[in-house]
Amino acid sequence: MLNYRITVTRQGPSPEEIEKQILTQFIKIQETLNYMAVQTVLVMRQAITDKKRRKGSENVLEKSIDVEIVEATRSSITLGIGNISKLPPYWYLINYGGYTTIAARGMILWGWYGSGNKPDPSLRGTGVGTEKFTAIDSPNSFRMKPKNPVPAFHYIEKGRDYLNDIIRVHKTGWTGKIQAFGR
Repeated sequence: MLNYRITVTRQGPSPEEIEKQILTQFIKIQETLNYMAVQTVLVMRQAITDKKRRKGSENVLEKSIDVEIVEATRSSITLGIGNISKLPPYWYLINYGGYTTIAARGMILWGWYGSGNKPDPSLRGTGVGTEKFTAIDSPNSFRMKPKNPVPAFHYIEKGRDYLNDIIRVHKTGWTGKIQAFGR
């Protein structure tokens, strides 16, 4: 009977080292995805800011657009941008444009600007007034009949296009900078 002695030696990293390398790469991917999402939010916010005509805005819509971790596990991450349930109710109108419900129905609003001021007729239809309109029916209210449609800002589409651009560039391996603004 012949006896043979066989020696088996491992080449390359151990399974533990491979797992550590995979985890390190996954963390880098998560950081990259988060960076891309944050940059997309900045593009969307800037798209709204660039199209605003009225001064004195409280930036409610811009502030409500944010990155949210929808789901994160050891092997996957899902990020969301602009959770609809956290956006103000007029998000759709600002993005796609059109008439407010009141303007579409030809209705009249009663209220005042600022601290009880009558609308300035010289600013009619310009959207450049600085005071916020408060809709309230009271004896001191003034009549306002909206006539002009809200222009479409297309901030969702601008965010989507920017995100598609940076994903395409990332896939090609290009290492230059992508300009986030001035698209």
